[in-house]
Amino acid sequence: MNTPRFVAASEPEGGAYLALGSSDSEQSIFEIADALAQNMPEDAGVEPAEERTLTVGNWPAKILRYDDTSAEKTVSPYYMLVQSPQQKFMLMAMGYEEFRDVLGAAALSLRPLTAVEKNSRGGLRMRVTEVEVGELLSSLNVRVNSKWPLPLAAAVNGLAAVTGPIKGRPIKYSQTERYAP
Repeated sequence: MNTPRFVAASEPEGGAYLALGSSDSEQSIFEIADALAQNMPEDAGVEPAEERTLTVGNWPAKILRYDDTSAEKTVSPYYMLVQSPQQKFMLMAMGYEEFRDVLGAAALSLRPLTAVEKNSRGGLRMRVTEVEVGELLSSLNVRVNSKWPLPLAAAVNGLAAVTGPIKGRPIKYSQTERYAP
């Protein structure tokens, strides 16, 4: 799941869950973590099984882990707060004991993007172009560098076939574009 506020993923059978979002709190990551550590015993009846300060990707971070043993299988929720130069991140992971190492490794993999990664951020965007006289859909796709295969481009544009000249009308296509901040 990818939303403007967070990105999340889960193990196919629901045994583990991971979400990463940003925080606009005025509090430091340490104040947020301390408040969480103080409130969890009152709110959920659990004490931290692990609480530590560390560095993640050269950024200060704090991890809290709780172990809920009230059911047949132990479930471990993790909270990790990270302070990058630009913003605070909060990572929440929860899963059965057999996923503990994988969730921990995923949390600790947070790091700054490399220059190559920063320049590769992007996605597909739908655009519209005018057709040149006598142009085929296949040549139009090449001219605009469309990422759609011909059958999809034909379907999206309401064309019955992918052969023959396109009659002069705007045509939709898909193009890879870099995300703008």
